[in-house]
Amino acid sequence: MTPSTTNNQTTTNNQTAVIHLHDNLIKLYTVQTTPNQPDTPWQLDESAVIESPGFAMFDEQHCGFGAMAKSHYREHPRNANTYYWNQLSVEPLKNAAGVIRHTADLAYHHLKQLQLDSTEAGFPLASAVFMAPASFSEEQLTLLLGIAQGLGIHVHCIVDDALMMCAELPDGPHRTVQLQLHQALITDIHVTQGIASVIGSRVVPGCGILDLQDIWAQVVCDQFIQQTRYNPTHNATAEQALYDQLPTWLAQLEQGEHRISLENHTIKLNADTLLEESQALYERLHRAVHSEGANAPALWITHDDAQLPGLAKALPNANALPANVIALNALSYLHDWCASHTDEDTPYLTHITQKKQRAVVTTGRHKPTHVLLGHRAYTIDQAVKQILSDTETTIAMHEDQWLLTPGEKHCQLNAQPLTGPISITTGDILHCGGADFHFIEVV
Repeated sequence: MTPSTTNNQTTTNNQTAVIHLHDNLIKLYTVQTTPNQPDTPWQLDESAVIESPGFAMFDEQHCGFGAMAKSHYREHPRNANTYYWNQLSVEPLKNAAGVIRHTADLAYHHLKQLQLDSTEAGFPLASAVFMAPASFSEEQLTLLLGIAQGLGIHVHCIVDDALMMCAELPDGPHRTVQLQLHQALITDIHVTQGIASVIGSRVVPGCGILDLQDIWAQVVCDQFIQQTRYNPTHNATAEQALYDQLPTWLAQLEQGEHRISLENHTIKLNADTLLEESQALYERLHRAVHSEGANAPALWITHDDAQLPGLAKALPNANALPANVIALNALSYLHDWCASHTDEDTPYLTHITQKKQRAVVTTGRHKPTHVLLGHRAYTIDQAVKQILSDTETTIAMHEDQWLLTPGEKHCQLNAQPLTGPISITTGDILHCGGADFHFIEVV
């Protein structure tokens, strides 16, 4: 799919940016490039990431975004909007005010704020690659390009962000789950002979991060009322304070602390109580993710989502990816994108040809960390105990290498018969007991 808006501006700036449009936390990564030296690795400065939640506050005189808006949106709900990236359009808002007529205006001013923040950080934002969710429609992608063009940002391409989650995984079907503010996004990726492609996506409304936070906030509120007769929602300021403290309380409960305080009131709270109340939401998400039952593809979630209380238990087969994996994977493709897409219509990329150098799962001469069987990844130890035990095949560490000893005469490694012990590396494929085991490295 190629949105119709054309970027006529070229850029001579030796810097570009990767902007991940995930509404819960938009991230702008700055990338340093070397002019006239295409073989020099481009550098991603992970310490200089600009982060901005997809929250907006606006009235007749002002509009604000990001952390500032998030810290006040419960106090002034009529002047707040958390749907504008998800519902990007030019349909008039019922609460339009000042310069804000529709959600496209909100997105424009939010991106403008990111541009200002980037300039203040010493990085004038004139060139970018957008990582966008599959939930964006073609009309929304076209709007996005128009917004960027209005800000003087040259967009080399827009890339499906789930594609970058699975950019360097082995052949086979893969599925990503990302929790946005108001919905969960499920995207299916298929990798065949080094080409990764998006083959479909769907959303699960009401299974977003704000939905979880509303559930947990209500549990906390009920416990304050029950234990102290203090109602944190008796006014908007106290309610905002509850939501502001919620991430800290969740972290404390994960560490075993059971007392939380607000406005000089202290209660005891059990983490299990929070998880019990969110069980129905997680069960709905589980059913949507595993609609095929046992035949579901290999499942991948982001590092940030993996930190949500209860999600790992709700999706026990999910593999958590490293932090910033989308930007890190994008970095290995960035030079090609910037060189290939200049003045032509900006493409929306839903498939890529894999690189040999891998940011998430590598296939060089590295020690593997996991074994991929069908649609699920196991650690080496889990594989030996759970899926290779019937074959009597053993894998043990020997002189800083994994040494595989075949337990049956028909084992093959990379289509070659195995007659004795052999060291294995990332990218090897073991055929044993009628199944293929892919050795991968998750870094």
